Amino acid sequence: MSQPGLQDPIRSIFSIIELDFGTPFTERGLPPEHLEEIFRRCLSNLQQEEKPEWVQWGADIESRNKVCFQLGRKLSQNWRSVDSQMAISTAKGMPRSIESLSPFLTCLPRIRHIQSQDSNDTWIRCGLFPWYERHCDIFTIEAPPSTLLYETIKNEMTMLRRDCIWLLYNQVSGTTGRDRPWEDIKEVILGTEKLYGLIDSDHESGIHAFVFLVYWSDSDSMARVKDPEQEIISKNYPNIRSDWWDVEVVGRLEKLKIMGASVKQSTFDFREFSQQANYPLLWPDAEIMAARQAASDAERQKSSKTKREGCKSCRLM
Repeated sequence: MSQPGLQDPIRSIFSIIELDFGTPFTERGLPPEHLEEIFRRCLSNLQQEEKPEWVQWGADIESRNKVCFQLGRKLSQNWRSVDSQMAISTAKGMPRSIESLSPFLTCLPRIRHIQSQDSNDTWIRCGLFPWYERHCDIFTIEAPPSTLLYETIKNEMTMLRRDCIWLLYNQVSGTTGRDRPWEDIKEVILGTEKLYGLIDSDHESGIHAFVFLVYWSDSDSMARVKDPEQEIISKNYPNIRSDWWDVEVVGRLEKLKIMGASVKQSTFDFREFSQQANYPLLWPDAEIMAARQAASDAERQKSSKTKREGCKSCRLM
């Protein structure tokens, strides 16, 4: 099966906003109490101002003061129209709605406008359960365009994307997930950022950063694949080396860093934001929903048992 490359049609465009707060978010990834209403209002205003197809947000699981917003943009059918859209977004700068968070930030926020040959659609990841958290690794690799280092990064990231898509297609899972009906890696996205208006806006030369996203089915899936002590099982092919993540992902990016590239990595637990939701800031998470379902099942079983006992009493009369 041939894999798409950087010359394939653009399938998604999205923006990433990076925020550094002075006060860390909670262990569950929620804003501190004094910030919650301001944060919710900011997301609401952001959605009204930018009118994106979707909005998701999340805190870094290792550094809870770092928060990321993602905004899905409407997609044009050809790359020239996409470039025009991206140029307009870049010229517009940071959305005004972010200003309400400025008093709580330790540095200026950063926004990236990304285009990708991969589909970046929250519906694919969350399906019928939009309240689920989506764990996602985001890698950002920067280098000056039109250089040997840039070409090396381009080749390495294209190969990394190909390898991850191969795992995605073959539904890789860890040892404890041998009978799991879904894969550990949910989705991979390789995108590029351009500096419109600052350098030549040619289709290739404008790229100055690669952004690589790996979405996981859940936190356990992520831990399994990253743990070199655990076996990685492929549903269709022989098992993969257990240190695959360390060698192929971490090792490859470390080599690029040694060569002079700027490499950053964060892992976020994303939640979808919706104006229509009863809980626009936080949908009920999986544990809450599971507890509610268990209570409902127990109540039905109790009711059913009571009815059966009642019928049995009637027969004995």
